[in-house]
Amino acid sequence: MPFRIRDLSVLAYANGFTLWHYQGGADSLATISGLRYFDAAAEMLGAGDLILVAAEDGSRLQRVARISAGRVTIDHPAETGTLHVFVPGINLADAGEHYTLAPAAGFVTALRAVVGAETLGPACLQLCIGGQAVPGGAILVPPGQAAGATFHVQPASGNAVSAGSAISLRCDGQAGRTSPAVVVLEITRA
Repeated sequence: MPFRIRDLSVLAYANGFTLWHYQGGADSLATISGLRYFDAAAEMLGAGDLILVAAEDGSRLQRVARISAGRVTIDHPAETGTLHVFVPGINLADAGEHYTLAPAAGFVTALRAVVGAETLGPACLQLCIGGQAVPGGAILVPPGQAAGATFHVQPASGNAVSAGSAISLRCDGQAGRTSPAVVVLEITRA
């Protein structure tokens, strides 16, 4: 079936960005993801907009990559690009290991942490894949860091993951007092 404008609706809009929903009816994801499917909506859509598509055979989040001369180019952020994985429950004052699973195959290209309270002692947060420490994957937090201090490392080797593989963060627990940290892994798809 062709694109139907009445089945495209706005879910949210802010600062020039729109999150859309498209009810594809009997159309498949392959059809809806096809070349020129959304061209009839070129004047409504904007580059960077996201479209949550509900099709006969499933659902998918699609991104409007660009619009040129009335042609809409779509890509699929869930299948390409960079993913950001939040690792909850890390306290720099508690020694231990925190686990998450890789949502997709690729490479851990960055580890970022934001300190939630002042650190009294130094703390180390080590990225591990498959139980092995990743070279260049340790964040060293010096003593006396205030809440909001940010740190990041970008490991360049030993950082490959497969979908579903275990990723862990080892904390040495030397921060000296309760110091929660917001930790995010950046995974770039292979």
